[in-house]
Amino acid sequence: MGGFSADFYEKVLVEQKTSEAVSEERKLAFEKKYLSKLEQEYQQTIKTFSNDNRSKKEQTINESFQILGSRLMNIEGFEFGDRQKSILKLKLARYFQKNETCDTSTLLDAITETPKYLNTDKGSLYKLFEVHEQKTIEKIAELRKQRAEINGDEAYNPYESLFTTKSGNYILARLLNMPHLQEESGYMDHCVGTSDSYVNKMRRGEVEILSFRQAPKFNQATQKFEVDKPLITIEYNRQTNTIEQMKKKNDEYLKKDDSYFTDVVDALKQLRTTETDTGELRNFTKISASELENIEVEDYNILTEQGEISFRDFNPDGNIFILKTGKMEITPETSKEDAIKIIQIIEGIKCESEQLALGEDEITENTKIYIGQLSKEILQSNIEHIYTSFPEGKIEKGTLEIGGKTKEELKKEIKEKFKISSYAESMLDNPDFEKQLYENADAPREQWILKNQEQIDLVQLKVGDFGFTKNPTTDELYAKAKEFGLEICPAQVGPHLRLKYQESFKKEQPMNEYLIVAMKQITDSAGNSNIFHVGRNGVGLWLDRSWTKPGRRWGFGYEFVFRHRKLEA
Repeated sequence: MGGFSADFYEKVLVEQKTSEAVSEERKLAFEKKYLSKLEQEYQQTIKTFSNDNRSKKEQTINESFQILGSRLMNIEGFEFGDRQKSILKLKLARYFQKNETCDTSTLLDAITETPKYLNTDKGSLYKLFEVHEQKTIEKIAELRKQRAEINGDEAYNPYESLFTTKSGNYILARLLNMPHLQEESGYMDHCVGTSDSYVNKMRRGEVEILSFRQAPKFNQATQKFEVDKPLITIEYNRQTNTIEQMKKKNDEYLKKDDSYFTDVVDALKQLRTTETDTGELRNFTKISASELENIEVEDYNILTEQGEISFRDFNPDGNIFILKTGKMEITPETSKEDAIKIIQIIEGIKCESEQLALGEDEITENTKIYIGQLSKEILQSNIEHIYTSFPEGKIEKGTLEIGGKTKEELKKEIKEKFKISSYAESMLDNPDFEKQLYENADAPREQWILKNQEQIDLVQLKVGDFGFTKNPTTDELYAKAKEFGLEICPAQVGPHLRLKYQESFKKEQPMNEYLIVAMKQITDSAGNSNIFHVGRNGVGLWLDRSWTKPGRRWGFGYEFVFRHRKLEA
């Protein structure tokens, strides 16, 4: 099929030039014509699909385009304008002429590795994947070379093998430096341990990156030594004593029918008996639920090293390794005895019967845990653990130090340690944001004085915790929060919370959490009204924005953080 290529467009443009630069109007005219040609070719490609399959193919193309587009737009410095969007959609359509699926994660890596690919409609996805694979192989070879240079011995195995599983077929190893992490990530095609922040955390003793691998062995048939190959990469957070991530190749999760499932359970069990460099047991107490989503456990059951059993038959003080628990809700019909045991199993919190209140009428001065409807009085109380429902409806409380930093200092610190979207960065550059950092922003700029540092109390909760019967607008949400004694936050809570989330809430931010900051809206570079959110996904920890267009309504599952002022006694 003949295409109107970008190369032809450039040639025509050059030929039209005089001694002076081509006028902006002529450039725009040529660009408009080129985009029109791209759209025509896209429609012609769509017509090649059978009538029975066309709708499904278009849906697949659009879904892939949306996934790639949303991520490309958040990559700093990556040009993703109308031309790039049209070319990407056309090339996806051509690709799906012969394919049913597309690995968008690998394609994203390939595009960001070769951004000029989206400047011309020449070249296929097949060729791009081929080039990416070759570059990946070259990177791994170079990393191995670096590793050999670091150790001064090409035959040296750089990984610290902690132990071999009982079957003898697998090992669990600890990765020690950036070349190790990059080589593992390159082979596994995932993002665990790939940023400098991981190495810094490893050096500070905050996390360990572990690798579940096939044990190296001598193949009698080929008479060759087969090196160990990674199967699962594990992130162990020593501060929270949690397995934060367990990723197979291509960011896939562990399944019960994986041939090595039993060995993984054995490896995790053995890991809890090993010691860190400082002599502390790796006796982790939790695996992030997101990493076990492919493993099903019946309601009110527990999957342990010994198999699946009812929670009533489980001894929470027996130090038995729990892989995953089934759904365990606490309702008004749940007995106090069962509720106390469920709370200890799920949250690791011990309490007596008189310390648990399953409703406001049961609250006493001894109450340690409350499960029930939220109220202003409950939030103002000294109850240590508050849930609107158990366990999903936990109300998190934290503290945060704000103030004392310029916008330039905030941006610099965030970019050094985290990721920031272009929209969030443009919000930081908005004069409305910068002014609220200073005491006297109405004075001439050279007289501005930074606000002093102060510590504020925060409350994290879901929209549904307020008792709404329908999804509220932003104004309705803020008004309801005020009735509960909560306030919107200063805008600077956004960047400060990104920098100090773990310090504020005494935990690592959970995977796929997007915590929205209740604050006065600020416009971004595109003129959209936004508020900050801090999130975590497979790419990393982000400062980003949530769009607050007029009339937008928030679903009950959205999580917000508000400022909370304690009433004077």
